[in-house]
Amino acid sequence: MCATVPVYLGYLAATRLVPAPRAASVAAGATLGVAAFVAATLLLSALPLGPLTVVPLAAVVCGAAAFFVRDLPDTAVLRRAPVSLPLLGARVGVSALTVLAVTSAAHLLGPKWSGLVVGFPVNSMPVMALLHARYGAQVVLPFVRIFPAGAFGICLFNLVAARALERLGLPATIALAYGVDLVYLATVAWLSRPREVTAC
Repeated sequence: MCATVPVYLGYLAATRLVPAPRAASVAAGATLGVAAFVAATLLLSALPLGPLTVVPLAAVVCGAAAFFVRDLPDTAVLRRAPVSLPLLGARVGVSALTVLAVTSAAHLLGPKWSGLVVGFPVNSMPVMALLHARYGAQVVLPFVRIFPAGAFGICLFNLVAARALERLGLPATIALAYGVDLVYLATVAWLSRPREVTAC
C-alpha cells in the first residue's frame, strides 16, 4: 500500500499540471502515476522493513495521504453516455494488458521485487484512466480521496491473515480479517461524517 498510494497522488498531481486536453491529461496521469509507483517501490526496496516497522509505516503513509486529500469531493456526477462494443472492448483490453504486464513483471523479478510490484493498482488505475477519458478529471477525485484511508484496511486484513492463518485455518482467518477490516472502515466512515455545530 505504501507503493500504491503514490500512484493516486501522482495521478492527481498530473490532472492539475495538465488539465487539458483530456487525452493529454489522461496520459500525464497514467505516466506520473506509474512513475510515482516506481519511485516508491525503489525507496521501499532500500528500507529495512520488518514485521514491527511495516505496519506503522503503512499507517503513516496512508494517514498522511488521507489528510492531504481530505478536501477533495467524495462524489462525482456521471452523465450517462452511450456505450458501444468498441468502447467495451477498449476497456477490457486496457485492463487485461495492465494485469498481464504487471503480473509478468512480478514473475520475472523474483520474490522480493514481486512482493513490491504486486502493489500496483492493476484494477483501479485503468478504471481511473478510462473514467477520466470518458467523463473528465472530476470523476477521479473521489477515487483519490477515499483510497488512502481504505488502503490501510487492506493492510489490516493482511496483518490479521499473516498472524492467524496457521492457528485458525483459512475460513476462520478470512472471517476474522474481513471483520477487522469492516470495523476499521466503519470507524473511518463514522469519524469522517460531518458533525453538526450546536449553538451555545
